[in-house]
Amino acid sequence: RHGDAAVISVVAGRGALDYELKSLIAQRGVQSNCILEGRVDDAIEFYGRNDALLITSETEGLPITLLEAMSLGLPAIATRVGHIPEVIQDGVNGYTYEPKELERLACLASVLSAMSPEKRSALGRAARETMVTKHDINYCAAQYEETFRGLLPRL
Repeated sequence: RHGDAAVISVVAGRGALDYELKSLIAQRGVQSNCILEGRVDDAIEFYGRNDALLITSETEGLPITLLEAMSLGLPAIATRVGHIPEVIQDGVNGYTYEPKELERLACLASVLSAMSPEKRSALGRAARETMVTKHDINYCAAQYEETFRGLLPRL
């Protein structure tokens, strides 16, 4: 959040590292800045109450959560793995960082947090535009068709 408001991290989902995450949060004394959301049933509502999406995975293909968030105009910071760099253009519609570069992640999160609501909104609009122009269902279907036609033997 912009201004003097604290940054609150909201962790969605559940997984094998839940216990370690809860222990780390307690160990660092940051319980007041962390919300463990658990299972999210309404993704649109969830994204709507957050200012950005952070993806910290060390391995990914192209996460649906990234596509969903960007299509709703939510800027993202994500690891530069899988197909994420094909979707996020640094500083245009989000930010990327190399896996395990936690200082870079912290820096990018700080930049996004300090950004005015207008600038963050512009970043989100660019994210949405990326989804509408390059990941629209019709665009994706045309790309599949082109790929399959390229695989067919010439008659």
